[in-house]
Amino acid sequence: MGRLARELNANNIRTKAWISSRGRQCGGIGWYVGPLRYLLRNQVYVGLTLHKGKAYPGQHQPILDQALFDQVQAVLDSNSRKTHRQRTIESSSLLTGLIFDDRGNRMTPQWSLGRKRVRHTYYVSQAIIQHRRQEAGSLPRVPATMVEEIVFRCLRAAGIDCGASDAVIRNSDNLEPGERSDLSTLIRTLLQRIVVTVGHAVVELKPGPAPLDKSALPTDATIRTLPAYTEITIPGKLRNYGGARRIENWTKQDWTGQTARADSPLTLALVRAHRWREAIEQGNVKSVDDLATEANLDRRRVRETLRLSTLAPDIQRAIIEGRHPASLTLERLMQIGPPLSWAEQRRVLGLTD
Repeated sequence: MGRLARELNANNIRTKAWISSRGRQCGGIGWYVGPLRYLLRNQVYVGLTLHKGKAYPGQHQPILDQALFDQVQAVLDSNSRKTHRQRTIESSSLLTGLIFDDRGNRMTPQWSLGRKRVRHTYYVSQAIIQHRRQEAGSLPRVPATMVEEIVFRCLRAAGIDCGASDAVIRNSDNLEPGERSDLSTLIRTLLQRIVVTVGHAVVELKPGPAPLDKSALPTDATIRTLPAYTEITIPGKLRNYGGARRIENWTKQDWTGQTARADSPLTLALVRAHRWREAIEQGNVKSVDDLATEANLDRRRVRETLRLSTLAPDIQRAIIEGRHPASLTLERLMQIGPPLSWAEQRRVLGLTD
């Protein structure tokens, strides 16, 4: 399904476009997995009409052959059965609708069965679910227990009693449905959203009646009070690299058990920056606007990505080889806007000797 969506988008085949009754232009965008799956399953195209979950012969002519439609359904069913990990989306998950990656993608709860059929819950970026990996943030997948524990600590700092023991809270899957619902409602009374990156988590709390108790937070946490919310930044890596531990400003000896892995979003962005720069230098495209139109991205995002090609060669080599500090993420580079001086780049990014 993901390959089909990418092929349609690569060939500039868009969804249906129309003008609403209020004059707003709708549709005409790229394909996502959900709408594409719905289209391929739609029996209306073979002359049937759906009513209350049942199909009846329609008064319209089919535009697809029934045999071809059945063949497509068989392929979809077969692919579904071949899925190795069982997954589901739970509307009752504690942070549903509140957690985002650092590129603004909403993160959806999913679970998989591990050894001895133990269920492990994760929050996964919609960019990954929709097969748009290049648009995912620096941390596209995070264990639910890890990020929920951060939220609970912030709630305690705000004077909110979660009402459950620490042992239960550390594995919210153990909660009864009623307890889970009450805890989810409680979280939403104060939590505005949480943004996770590979190097830290940013928790935005709604204004509360009492000041925060800093002693309930990690010592390296920072607090910033804004008119609409209070921002708590908690440093710390929220993932392991293939079971290995990665140390800041690492050397090869600082890895345990595994070899280095490149940061995919940052690496892909760096490759894309050089490809775009080459296209401009060779005259294949005339401007950044043309690049933005071709890539279906915001002009500002394209301009910021292009600046990655001006990074010092040693910094680029470290990124490609996965030797850069974990705090050096794509989003951080986009926010900083690396200066043209290579020496200044190393100083700003904390890569000086």
